[in-house]
Order: sequence, then C-alpha cells, then structure tokens
Amino acid sequence: MVLLFVSFLLLLLHLVLLLGGLLIVCLFLLLLLLIVLLSIAVEVLLCVSFYDCTCEFFFI
Repeated sequence: MVLLFVSFLLLLLHLVLLLGGLLIVCLFLLLLLLIVLLSIAVEVLLCVSFYDCTCEFFFI
C-alpha cells in the first residue's frame, strides 16, 4: 500500500515537472516572438519617421 502511494507521488511529481517544462518552453517561445515583433515594429517606425523606405524587412 505504501509502495503504491509512493509511486503515485512520483508520477504526480513527474507530471508537474513535465507541465512546468512545457510552460517554460511556451514562455520562452512567446518571449522570442515578442522580441521579433518588437524589432519589426522598430524598423517600421524608423522607416516611417525618416521617410527612408529603402530599409529592408526581415520576416521569419
């Protein structure tokens, strides 16, 4: 009975760690996307503010 309880706790811990890892990966991807969008927005703003529309846009 104790062994069953311990194995259940280990399974629960494994699931929590797995979900935590997925959450961290998702947050990292969102941060990366935000940085890319911000860099594109800065390029657009610089292009518009200086009327220099020969600048290049790098879309991933």
